[in-house]
Amino acid sequence: LCLSGLFRTRNQMNYVLALLTANLASLALTPFAVAQRPDVALPEAGHKTVPAPERTLMLSRAYQNRANWYRKTPQFNLDSAAAYFNKAVVLLENTRPLPYQRLAEVYSNLSEYNYWSYGYVRANEMAAKAWSAFESMTKQGKQDRMLQYEILRNHSFAKLETGDPKRSLTLMLKALALWQDDVNPAVQAKLLANKGSFYAGYSNGIAVQVRMAFRYLRESNRLYESLDNQSDDPVRAEVCKDLIWYYNVTENADSCDYYFAKLNRILPRLNDPIIASWYYSLRGNTLSRRNQYDQARILIQESLKILETYKLERTHIYQFNIYLLGVIATKKGRYDEAVAYFVRGRELAVTHNFPVSVITFSEHMADLYERKGDLKQALFYYRQWSEAMMKFREARSEKSLRENELQLNVVSQQKKLTEQRAERSSFITAIVIAALITGLLVMVLFGLYRNFRNKQRVNGQLEALNADLAGKNSQLDKRNAENELLLKEIHHRVKNNLEVVSSLLALQSAQINDPDVQKAMQSSQSRVQSMGILHQKLYQSEHLAFVEMRQYFVSLSENILNTYNETDRITVDCPMNEIELDVDTAIPVGLIVNELLTNSLKYAFPGGQLGRVLLSLEDLGRDMLQLRISDNGIGKAMNVKPQGTGFGTQLVSLLTRQLEGTLQQDIANGTVISIQFKKARPA
Repeated sequence: LCLSGLFRTRNQMNYVLALLTANLASLALTPFAVAQRPDVALPEAGHKTVPAPERTLMLSRAYQNRANWYRKTPQFNLDSAAAYFNKAVVLLENTRPLPYQRLAEVYSNLSEYNYWSYGYVRANEMAAKAWSAFESMTKQGKQDRMLQYEILRNHSFAKLETGDPKRSLTLMLKALALWQDDVNPAVQAKLLANKGSFYAGYSNGIAVQVRMAFRYLRESNRLYESLDNQSDDPVRAEVCKDLIWYYNVTENADSCDYYFAKLNRILPRLNDPIIASWYYSLRGNTLSRRNQYDQARILIQESLKILETYKLERTHIYQFNIYLLGVIATKKGRYDEAVAYFVRGRELAVTHNFPVSVITFSEHMADLYERKGDLKQALFYYRQWSEAMMKFREARSEKSLRENELQLNVVSQQKKLTEQRAERSSFITAIVIAALITGLLVMVLFGLYRNFRNKQRVNGQLEALNADLAGKNSQLDKRNAENELLLKEIHHRVKNNLEVVSSLLALQSAQINDPDVQKAMQSSQSRVQSMGILHQKLYQSEHLAFVEMRQYFVSLSENILNTYNETDRITVDCPMNEIELDVDTAIPVGLIVNELLTNSLKYAFPGGQLGRVLLSLEDLGRDMLQLRISDNGIGKAMNVKPQGTGFGTQLVSLLTRQLEGTLQQDIANGTVISIQFKKARPA
């Protein structure tokens, strides 16, 4: 009744009282009640009957609170948290008009939830949806800087983990720019924490950037100590965890113990099993480094127990614990036990896509098998380690290329500025000359003298311009050389990637018992290798856009003979002159040669018969070329169904059509196949 003074009419007062009375029945469903009583049953949000907007917003907030409640111990349950987040999304997406601000909040919350539960792809998707809803919200005139920062930050971390560091850096810089001028210590502490965590992940192990990242983290911790605000405990715990990791790697025992003590004081207030598992794991790692293996093992097993209790086996910390147990077993000479741990850890790293962990486990397994004297297994895992390291180094090379690209952009801007200054100087010179000509009409002698002086000055300017042009030409030459290097690097990486694909096909083939499937896998491997050899020739050549075909045929035939172990029985010759083809023509020609040469090895020389194959590419004139593959084998009958699957024959036919060529074959004496096609003109 005290509210009646706030309303002008009795009708307004009656309406509010009625509304309050109606809401008393659903009081248990308010966000506060849900947070306090999570056992209260919440009605499902059906698609057919959408609640009124006010009730929808209230109920979605309740679902969101319930989801966050499930992210704390002892009731921690990631599946339940995800279910209630999704319920909130369903409610909001079926409300008209769409509540964009609430949608942006929930999507941002979902993105952060998925990131901390290691669902990086899902976190990236939710961050993109949150940003889309935020943009729709701003179009309606609404602003929320903190929400904007959280969305950009979440999106940045998700992009970093899903392999897009360039976009990740752009998003993080955009987020940090929102608050960089804010002098509030609490805001700066959080920004420094986020910045430090981001650059620690972005650095890819580069020492300078790692030190910069942990400088930010130390400054963040200093600010948090001056504030002592418990609401920031989760961020402070992450800062302590990252600093402990850094000082473990740099073997600074005193600093490790210092931050362990800080994290231990925060831990009871968090009710977060992930942070708790990190604490026990990092503490165990520190004791292991100090050769206190029994105490370390107890703490690591406690961390594993927490993770298994709350179904967090897919997290990175779970693999790290397995790794630590393997290291301890190795230190104590229990090699079989260590191998079991490393095999389990490597399988988890491959399943959940943690490439750095794959490198670590492969290296340790190779070392262990070498210690045990099993050199075959040691060699296998050294190869696995080498392939994983190659991918990792390629990622670091791509980052360097992006930084070079940024430097090239700066050089381009400097060139434009120099050109503008030269144009301005030329304009001023023209005005001065015009003034001198006018002065000649007044004072001939004085004008002649001034003209002489100006000519000297103009000559000096021309010399300066010539020197400037020479400098520009030098910069252009340098840029062309850099672009050529970048193009060679691209061909090199394509070749390396094709070699990885070929190796994967070989590994898969070795695990297949069906001979027909094995042959198909071997043929696919040979096709991939033919394209890899072509890209190798490209980055080794001077022209980069053209392939010298004779050397390519020699390398391709040697590779195929080695693949089918026929180097002693079959001879392949290439009686032809040097001919260069563009990449678009060389690829189908190489695949055709691969198929026809493989068919000769398989079917032309049965029963261990010795044989010879001739490969040639001839220029017929008038832009026509002829590819010829012949063997002295048993030949084949016309109009007979091809042996094998017939896929190779179909592929040759399709590639010939792609070249707009014609195929002829002669089986009178062995098998001779010739293909005529038109040489592509340079664009």
